[in-house]
Amino acid sequence: MLLNGKANYTEENKLVYFDEKLQLVVVKNKETEDGVSIIRRKYLRRYGKMFSKIMNYIKDFLENTPGDIYEFSVVLEDALVDNYDEMYKEQPRATEVLADETPDICASAEPGMKSEEINEFKCKLKMEYDKALKAIV
Repeated sequence: MLLNGKANYTEENKLVYFDEKLQLVVVKNKETEDGVSIIRRKYLRRYGKMFSKIMNYIKDFLENTPGDIYEFSVVLEDALVDNYDEMYKEQPRATEVLADETPDICASAEPGMKSEEINEFKCKLKMEYDKALKAIV
């Protein structure tokens, strides 16, 4: 369940849990673990169509990583450049955050990377993905 796992992130004295599939956010007090708020939102309406498409592409990659990540890295890097303006109109700050380090991470990918290199790539990408999620308004 949503609250059984580790919080997606912490913010000051709050634990924040997010389930994208259920479109549910639960915020708990870090010290008392009392529920502070529960929010339900629809992803596409909230984030914008193009921004959602790119974020879903990254999320799918993180959950279902192929053996060779080179093609993904090229497509994502191009998509961020080609769709930047549209994404920026939908989510300006989150787009800036996503476009800051992600292209460099993508450029680091090579065909035939070893498992540990792929894991390092995923870790860096996940950090940027999470930062972008936090920047969404």
